[in-house]
Amino acid sequence: MDDWFNGQGNSDKNKDDRKVGRIFHEDIFGSDFEYNDLREESKDSHKTPEADNRSVSYDNLDSILNFTADKEDDYYGDFENYGSDTEMKNDTRISDDMIFEDISSAKVKKVKKKGRSRGKKIAASIISILLILALVLGGYVYKIADGLNYVPETHKENAFISDSELNSSSDVLNILVLGTDKRENQANYRADTMMLVSIDKKNKALKLTSFLRDSWVYIPERDQYAKLNAACSYGGPQMVIDTIEYNYKVKIDNYVMIDFDIFKTIVNGIGGIKLKITKAEAECISREGGYKCTPGTHRVQGRTALWYARIRHLDSDFNRTARQRKVISAIMKQVKKCSIPTLLTTVEAVLPQIQTDINKTQLMTLGVNALLSYMDYPIVEQQIPAKGSWWNANVGGQAVLKFDSEKNIEALKEFIYEKSVEDIKGEK
Repeated sequence: MDDWFNGQGNSDKNKDDRKVGRIFHEDIFGSDFEYNDLREESKDSHKTPEADNRSVSYDNLDSILNFTADKEDDYYGDFENYGSDTEMKNDTRISDDMIFEDISSAKVKKVKKKGRSRGKKIAASIISILLILALVLGGYVYKIADGLNYVPETHKENAFISDSELNSSSDVLNILVLGTDKRENQANYRADTMMLVSIDKKNKALKLTSFLRDSWVYIPERDQYAKLNAACSYGGPQMVIDTIEYNYKVKIDNYVMIDFDIFKTIVNGIGGIKLKITKAEAECISREGGYKCTPGTHRVQGRTALWYARIRHLDSDFNRTARQRKVISAIMKQVKKCSIPTLLTTVEAVLPQIQTDINKTQLMTLGVNALLSYMDYPIVEQQIPAKGSWWNANVGGQAVLKFDSEKNIEALKEFIYEKSVEDIKGEK
């Protein structure tokens, strides 16, 4: 690959390929892109692996496509006449079973199969074109990632518990999604949603874990107990991550912080999502949203999806987080059906609304892996505290959830790192 990009192939027949390599290396992605950075980063560190000095930019696409078109005949031959009667008469074909006998030596010699050589050329050209398209698409994604609100200093190593005390795996990537709601009109928003998205490559599953905001936890940086969602207003993403890691012994690799309004942008961008809305939920949405919402299973747009995720006072925190997971799951299912241009347009619109410690290279790698595999993974979910491990309590006039720490640490570990999709679904 290095030789291809540098144009250092060792045979004359690779000259054209080397020319394409040089053009891509110099003209497509931009001087800040380093293709070696596409390697997955270690989960034990948030540092980007060192890349070499080769970089490529993103401006000369037309000339490259024209160059490829000019070379089409070299690779494909005459496709218009191929297979015609004239072509078939003039083209000597030798099947895999045909052999010729050397009478003088009494030896049997196999004749070289010309058809296979032509097939190899065609296959090589198709692969080359696919690689070119992949590189162009990757370059575009890398460009629009400039809009990302990347804030690496908001997530540092946990000072209150060592990595050796946390459950983790090289097969699992844990990304904490923090959802805030600006309707509260506060300088510092409490996290209304704390959901851990676990990409489990071993069991090929996307696992969603909701942490209930009223969970009574120890916040190590303040040396006090409080509701889990208070950690966000006390110290932002860093304190939430430190608190979850400390109380539940699970390693969080990255985080994404969004405002609830982003649901509207995403859902509208992907063409709506399918939700089943109960009569009580529809009445709540109609009352709070100021428009008529009808119960039943519907394809809803961003406004209804946003109000559905925001429902607070209808029932319990368990049901509220379940609704939020339904919205996330419905978005993921709809994304699988969207075209690449639709996805890119939606991503470009939402990136400025996201704060994260995921850099552009990591984001691009995640995007490629999502298209190639992650989006085909089934989605399973749970909530923490786990069923049968918690009880209601009143602390200083606050209604809180107290829980058995050991049971929840074990439940989280089994769900994220050990159980298959079949195991999880079999328990329900």
